[in-house]
Amino acid sequence: MKKCAFRAKRNLLLALMVLAISNGCKNDAIPVEMPLSPPPLQLGGIECYFHVNDYRDYGEVFYNYIKHQSATDPLSLLPQDVRHDFEVLLAETEAETGHLAMEPRLAYYVAQGDISLSFKTEFLDFHNDLMALFDAHVPLNLTIQEIANWENDVSQVASLTCLEKEFLLATHVYARQILLYFSEIWGNSGETYFANDQVQLRGCGFWATMGCIFETEILVGALITGIGIALISESPVAGLIAAGVILFYDGVLNNSDNADCCEELDCDAPTGVSLSFASCTSALVTATGFGADITTLAWTNTGGTPPTATTPAAAPRVTITQTAVSPPVGMTIVATCSNGATATRIITRDIIQLARSVSGMTLSGSTHVQPSEGPEMYMFVGFALNPNYTTTWSVTNGTILSSNNQAITIQWDEEMETGEVRATVTNPCPNGQTRQFTLTVKSSEYIP
Repeated sequence: MKKCAFRAKRNLLLALMVLAISNGCKNDAIPVEMPLSPPPLQLGGIECYFHVNDYRDYGEVFYNYIKHQSATDPLSLLPQDVRHDFEVLLAETEAETGHLAMEPRLAYYVAQGDISLSFKTEFLDFHNDLMALFDAHVPLNLTIQEIANWENDVSQVASLTCLEKEFLLATHVYARQILLYFSEIWGNSGETYFANDQVQLRGCGFWATMGCIFETEILVGALITGIGIALISESPVAGLIAAGVILFYDGVLNNSDNADCCEELDCDAPTGVSLSFASCTSALVTATGFGADITTLAWTNTGGTPPTATTPAAAPRVTITQTAVSPPVGMTIVATCSNGATATRIITRDIIQLARSVSGMTLSGSTHVQPSEGPEMYMFVGFALNPNYTTTWSVTNGTILSSNNQAITIQWDEEMETGEVRATVTNPCPNGQTRQFTLTVKSSEYIP
C-alpha cells in the first residue's frame, strides 16, 4: 500500500498563526468578554509565557479552519510586511532542511543547537505512540483522550524550553482536533467510512488510512516550518509558534490526491466544505478533500438556492444563499469518479449563523516582553469567516504606534510591570456579534 502523497502547499502554512477561540459565540450584539491571560504556566518547574491565552487555542483555531475555511488562503489575512517575512523564512527553512527525513532533520537541529535532545525524544515518542494506537485499532474518541493525557506529561518535562513545550503541546492539540473531525465524518472506528461510496471495492481500510494520514510525512512537514521558523528564527513571525504543524494536517483534507492510501483509483467523496461569505446570507461554498480521480460533483441543496448544481472537479464551488434563518442548508454532494463510481457526502452548514459570528480569530503575540528592546507587534488575524470585521484597539501601560483591523504595534512603558492590549471586534451583519479579546503582558525588566 502506498503512502499518501502529502504535498506542501504554501497557503496552508499559516493556519496556526491565525489563532482562534471559536466557542462561546452568541447571535446578538452584546459584547462577549474573553478571559484575561491566565497566570504563567508552571511547566516542569519553568515559568512559561505562551503567545496565546491558552495553548488549547491552537486546537480550536484548527478545528474552526478545517470545518469552515480550509480552501481560504490565510496569507491574504496577514499584514503585508508579516506576509513577506513569513514567505522569506519559509523558503530559507525549506531550502536548508527540506530534503531530510524526520529523524535526520531532528538530529540536524540538535547538532546545530536549535532544539534540545529532549525535544527530539518527545517528538519521536509522540509520533510512535500515536502510530501504535492506530495499529491497535483504538477508537478515535479514546485516542483523543490518550493524547490529552500525554499533554500533561509533556508539560512536566523540565529539560524542554518553554518554546519547545508550546510547539509540542500545539502538535498534540492539533492531533486531537483532526481526529475529532474525522470521527464526526467517519465514526470513532470507521463505522461510516464506507457509507454511500464505493471505496471498499478498492480494499482501503479505515485504520490503514488513519495510519497513512499521520505517518512520517505529516510530522516532517511540521518540522520544516514549525522548528525551522518558530524555534530558530529571531523574526517576530517566529513568535506565533508552530506554524508548520497545520500544513500536513490540513493537507490531508485539502489535497485531493491524498484522501486515502489506496493504490487504485482515488474516488472519495468530499470530506468537507469551505465557506467564503458573499453577503450576510450567502457564501461561496467549495468542496474539499475529495479524491483525485473525481470528475464532477452534483449538489442538491435543501434550505438554500440554487436547489441543484453540477460542478467540475477543477472548480468545485457553488454560491449558495440560505433561504431562511431556520433550517440550515443541507448539501448532498454526489462525486462521480472517472470509472463511473459515485461517492456521496451530506454536509450541513448554517450560513446565516456563521455570517453573523465573530470566529476563527484571536489576539496573539509576545506576553513576556523587554520594553527597552523596542516595539512589539500583536496580530488579530485569523481565518475570519466574514472579511468585513472592524477592530477597535486599546492599551494599558503602553503607547500605540500604529494599528489597523489586523494588527497593532505597541511600545510598552519601560517602567511597567504588567500591561494589557485589548481588541473589540464587530461583525457588521444584522444581529452581528461583537467580541472582546485581551492579552495581559508582563515585563521581564520590571524592578519593584
